[in-house]
Amino acid sequence: MLGREYYKTHTEQVKQRIKKWRDEDPNRVKAHNVVKWAIKSGKIIRPTICQCCGEYSDRLEAHHHSYQPEYWLDVKFLCVSCHRQLHEDLIKQGKELT
Repeated sequence: MLGREYYKTHTEQVKQRIKKWRDEDPNRVKAHNVVKWAIKSGKIIRPTICQCCGEYSDRLEAHHHSYQPEYWLDVKFLCVSCHRQLHEDLIKQGKELT
């Protein structure tokens, strides 16, 4: 797997990027953790169909439209390509998650 090999050779860079990502918005980290807990506890069931394109995927990602606490469990499950495209579109529109 390319990701693991990259991590092995760039461990410090990856750790710095993760720390920066966490420090930029603590609510983002909390929102991700709440969704993980909700999935583990059965409060949310991770679907296997992308809510954007309708394709099957066993690697769906939860997309938050906001990182405000009241929206932490308000997520769409998207395949990797749809999730990436959605964020690219948001960046082009100058919209940022809050």
